[in-house]
Amino acid sequence: GYIEDIDTIIKHSKGLNAPIISGTGVKTKIVECMSKGVPIITTDLGMEGIEYEDGINCLIFNDAASLASVLHVASNPTHASKLSSGAFLTYKRQFSESVVFNKWDNILASAK
Repeated sequence: GYIEDIDTIIKHSKGLNAPIISGTGVKTKIVECMSKGVPIITTDLGMEGIEYEDGINCLIFNDAASLASVLHVASNPTHASKLSSGAFLTYKRQFSESVVFNKWDNILASAK
């Protein structure tokens, strides 16, 4: 259904479980959650287009057996906090406003 204020829900989430098995390109729902420091649990495909290190800025699972394992890891508050920090730092390095504007400036400058 309709959610009026998704930002509040995302900010208070303990994690994003995104079992993505098809599609292409960067998944904006993952980037949006990273921007709010939400721990990410997804597949390799879910992190497509995002520089990631499993266990540092996300937890990766590619089958049902490994999903149970990563959910167990994510339930540890210390580890979840590290994933949260890693996700936010990744967002800042790759997708923050200043980074994106700089990339566009470089693209436009090279087109002259």
